Amino acid sequence: MGRRRAEGPRPAGGSPGRRRSWHAALLAAAILSSGFLLTQAQDIPVTPNPSWPVEGQDVTLTPGGVSNFILCSWFRGVNAEANRIFTCSPSSPDPQNGPGFIGRETAGPNCSLHIRNLMLNDTGIYIVSKFASGGFTTGQVHIEVSERVSNVTIISHPTKAIESQFTMLSCSAEGTNVSYIWSKGNQILQSSGHISVSNSSLTFSSTSRNDTGNYTCYGHNSFSNSSTTYLLDVFYGPDVPVISPQQHHYAEGSNLTLRCYADSHPPPQYTWYFNEVERPEKSPQLSITSLSFDEAGNYSCNASNTETVLSNYTSLEIKVLEEVFNVSIEGRSETTENGSVTLSCSSKGSEVSYTWFKESLTLEDGGHISLQGPNHENLTLSPVRRSDAGSYTCRGINNVSEDTSNPFLLNVFYGPDDPIISPPKHYYVEGSNLNLTCRADSNPVAQYTWFFNETKEVGNGNVLLIPDLSFDESGNYTCNATNDMTNIPSAAMWEIQVLEKLSPPILWPTDLSVKEHTNVTLNCNTSEHSSVNISWFKDGKPIPVLSEQIRVLTFPDISKDDEGTYTCEAGNRANSAKSNPSKIAVDSPFVDPGLSAGAIVGIVIGCLVGVVLIVAVLYFVLKKTTLGRMEQHSSNGNIPSAPGQNQGVTDTKPMAGEEDIQYTTLAFNSNSPSQPSLGPTVPLESSTIYSVIKKK
Repeated sequence: MGRRRAEGPRPAGGSPGRRRSWHAALLAAAILSSGFLLTQAQDIPVTPNPSWPVEGQDVTLTPGGVSNFILCSWFRGVNAEANRIFTCSPSSPDPQNGPGFIGRETAGPNCSLHIRNLMLNDTGIYIVSKFASGGFTTGQVHIEVSERVSNVTIISHPTKAIESQFTMLSCSAEGTNVSYIWSKGNQILQSSGHISVSNSSLTFSSTSRNDTGNYTCYGHNSFSNSSTTYLLDVFYGPDVPVISPQQHHYAEGSNLTLRCYADSHPPPQYTWYFNEVERPEKSPQLSITSLSFDEAGNYSCNASNTETVLSNYTSLEIKVLEEVFNVSIEGRSETTENGSVTLSCSSKGSEVSYTWFKESLTLEDGGHISLQGPNHENLTLSPVRRSDAGSYTCRGINNVSEDTSNPFLLNVFYGPDDPIISPPKHYYVEGSNLNLTCRADSNPVAQYTWFFNETKEVGNGNVLLIPDLSFDESGNYTCNATNDMTNIPSAAMWEIQVLEKLSPPILWPTDLSVKEHTNVTLNCNTSEHSSVNISWFKDGKPIPVLSEQIRVLTFPDISKDDEGTYTCEAGNRANSAKSNPSKIAVDSPFVDPGLSAGAIVGIVIGCLVGVVLIVAVLYFVLKKTTLGRMEQHSSNGNIPSAPGQNQGVTDTKPMAGEEDIQYTTLAFNSNSPSQPSLGPTVPLESSTIYSVIKKK
């Protein structure tokens, strides 16, 4: 090169012989250097860029060592001259290509080798040789051109996937260090259940129809990827066919249309059989118009699959029936309670069963109801109840039709039950009307006869009317009820008491004004009959007494608290009456605290004089009264007391030397209510006296 600079540039068109001599010298040097390759130390480092080139990329191989070399050559492989790519020199602008040059190599600075658009066959060893003043030095590098992933392919083993059999999908691709990923749809697949994933293979140990779908295999390495999709079409079936409709019974003359379906892929082929004899139909549907009885039997559908070489079948029994008509009920229409009755139902038609109804209520077997016969054609009621009376119908049913009988009326005779007599009243007033009604539940309606005291017939019909009752019509009235159909007698008895009609009692004396601590007697005059009770009232409120038979009310020591209006009431169980009122006024001693001592002394003296006069008068009166009483005692032993006289008041002042005791006596005389007792005097015979002793 220095020589070329010394010589200077040559004019154009210079001697080609000199140029050829330069190239010849360079070639000779290259050949000479190649002869020493195997004997020289390989101590020049070579750096590739990139270190791991990929197909289609460019790579640059840069050698180390001296930079002031004279000649530099690159070789592909070990056969130096045969594989020499080019030789270059710093003094020569153009490298000399050798036999190994393929048109994509270029020399670069410091004898670097640049290869464009790498191909897979560019993989190999590259050797560089440098000749300098110190001799030859060499270096080498191994280039591995990586292949991109391409031509991803999926193959099925076997080629036809069949349900329940083994299936494997294999994935292959061109490229360097290719790895594989499987997916179905957007879901990455992993080993699970009957599916196994092993890099380039996807295995179905027992293929299912649900495995049908698109499977994608992704091939990839560190710098590229590619994929392909495979449709796995799983053949399956046929499953057990289904015949529709699932109807077994058809009416004679109706049309029959059956359809058969079996799940299968591809769709199956169908064949029909009647009682195991093949029919001409080769489609999913079988049709028969106007069925007859001889077309009843077993219809079978067979489904087959040409891909799976499998078949399946099912059968349906068809019955042709006569429709139900002329349903009727026979049996006794009348019966007696607690007896037994059987009704029978019949009809025209095939395979008829029966349902019984009473009005709108469905009858079921149980209790006193019995449904008999293989098809419940007989209805027995035992024992018959009165509630069983009514309208009965029978419905005949088969699987293609139904019909109902006309109503059948059942009449149940019963009774008569125990009669009920109304109104529930035992006591009547003399002269009133007796109106009794007798009712007994019965079918047919009962006949009624009335008796008095069980022997005397007093009426017919359910109503007994006796006007203007008298006492001798008290007694027991019996109602007899009979039924000509059941011949069952029944009776009820009712006691009637006729009581007197009460008039208002007379209470006397009517009005009294008495001094406190005096003896007062009130007499209630009314009926003497033992059924009559007496009630006493003060100011309209009942007075509690010890007996309801008291006709005389006595106040032996009347006080201000006893003041008021009194009445008595007489009553029996039939009626009652109230007396006239009797008003009692009680005066009590009164001393004016405002009088002076002299006035009080004067009053006391006046009272003493009055007392002396009164004692004298009383002595004269009592003497005559005592003589009169003695005369009357000798005649009848009773002291009369007449209304209007003031004989209901007696003095109760204690005698000298007696204890200070007051007697309150309530007395009555049941035999002579108009003769009241006179307080603590000798009581009348057959009188009852109640005394309450109290201290003043």
